[in-house]
Amino acid sequence: LTKIKDGDWTEAMAQLAGLEHQLLKLPSEVLAQLTRTEHRAFEKELSETIATLQEASCLDAVGRKAAVGSVQAALADLNGLKRKLSDMRSREAAQTGVCRKRIQHFCEPTTAPRKSEVGNADGHDGDGLVQRGDNRVGSAKVHLRTYRLMADYLYKRGWENSAGQLAASMGIKEQVCESQLLEARALSRTLRARSTSTVLEWCGRNRSKLKKVQSTLEVRLRVQEVITLLQQGESNAALAYARSQLIPPPPGLDPALLRNTMAAIALGPKTQVPCVAQLFDEAHWEAFALQFERDHAASFSISQAAPFVCAIGAGLCVLRTSACSSPK
Repeated sequence: LTKIKDGDWTEAMAQLAGLEHQLLKLPSEVLAQLTRTEHRAFEKELSETIATLQEASCLDAVGRKAAVGSVQAALADLNGLKRKLSDMRSREAAQTGVCRKRIQHFCEPTTAPRKSEVGNADGHDGDGLVQRGDNRVGSAKVHLRTYRLMADYLYKRGWENSAGQLAASMGIKEQVCESQLLEARALSRTLRARSTSTVLEWCGRNRSKLKKVQSTLEVRLRVQEVITLLQQGESNAALAYARSQLIPPPPGLDPALLRNTMAAIALGPKTQVPCVAQLFDEAHWEAFALQFERDHAASFSISQAAPFVCAIGAGLCVLRTSACSSPK
């Protein structure tokens, strides 16, 4: 908005378009993750089946009867892999379809042709039915984009039911990052409810993405697990957990935080040492939830700022009413 007020329209539009990149970037990221995960699991099972067949080929080692049983088991495994491969292709095709539809959504024109263009092309004057019909089409497409921005805004504000009903009623569910936004909202709620297990599982599944954005979320949650065990009076369990998860120090763990954590194990939750006592502050849970929301958005290329708000602000800035800040 500052760029618009200063008259730098090119930079302002570039920044606004950057907020819309999530519409195309997110499904491609999901498709890549889906492909990697499923192909890795498929290759592992295929390798195990091939190893079974190789063992069965050694008749002298296992005997003919055992070899036949191994081959039959391997054939059953191969049939199962064939079904899994078919399911994988279906899921990948569905996600590819989402990418294609979102590209089409961006490529569709959002304005109706001018009167002169319609009159020249169709032989009707500008006041004919053709022009009014084209206006309806262009207006409908503009409204669909507006509804998509509204649904995205509602999801990010936490109004999932309203956002879902809006997206469903307008037929734009595939243009809204629904599943990822709902996942982020649900996981942040678990952190605010003083639970880390679900988010740690998510961190394990998305460790490579978190590494790319240089996130320290998983390490901080591991430390918080130690603190939670100490608050529950389980100092031995806290020490064992710290040895298994924090020794040797994982990447991103601040040495000072590690020292304070070990001091907390030794001194207990009632310590008065400031640098150690602050680890038991309940305000950390809200900080964890906010960090998770930031890291989740960065991992999946989702903008935390709602494009709907930016678009409204940009529109208000160019109205040139008496309330506008620009003297021009």
